Amino acid sequence: MSLSRNGTLEKTVSERGSPSRAGSGVVVPPPYSLGGSEAADTPLQLRGSLDCWACSVLVTAQNLIIALINAGLASIVFGTILTPALIMIIFGFLCHSTV
Repeated sequence: MSLSRNGTLEKTVSERGSPSRAGSGVVVPPPYSLGGSEAADTPLQLRGSLDCWACSVLVTAQNLIIALINAGLASIVFGTILTPALIMIIFGFLCHSTV
């Protein structure tokens, strides 16, 4: 596939007739767009290091919050289910500890 001047993808002559890629379902993403600006030949600007740092901090914070929520839910569920069994074991040891 080749990228034409107007931004559309076109198959070359050698790719049109190749039977090995006929049913492969390869999807090629569209090219990066500068928002319809006229300066299509200008190079893309890299993100600043602060952007990457801030995103990594936000993603880490989100993961920690989700981990805390999961730990809280697991402790509530297992605590509710295992509390009767724990009470039975404790009272069993208290009542039958006269050996």
